[in-house]
Amino acid sequence: MYLPNAENVVIAKKKITEYLLSDVHPIGRTKANYLKRFGFELQRWEILREALRKLVVEFEVSSVQSSPHGTRYVIDGNIQTPDGRNPLIRTIWVIDKEKINPHFVTAFPL
Repeated sequence: MYLPNAENVVIAKKKITEYLLSDVHPIGRTKANYLKRFGFELQRWEILREALRKLVVEFEVSSVQSSPHGTRYVIDGNIQTPDGRNPLIRTIWVIDKEKINPHFVTAFPL
């Protein structure tokens, strides 16, 4: 099974610039250090956004959890990186109740 409405995922700029690629975010800075080793940069944050968009259409959902607020989807896959090494990461996506488009929650290395 693939992420429902994967072609319409919502990935907030702040989630990338102030979290995943932030050197100062308490949790995000370790993720930023990891992602930057593969060539991702804060100044070119759109590259990471597009890599996450590609990941959700190329890889299947590995687990689904329902809650009163919506449905959580986990997708594991190799993210396309600027340096071409393409490491395996886990991404989390949520489709809120009453909505149809998934939004990005987080990513971390596997």
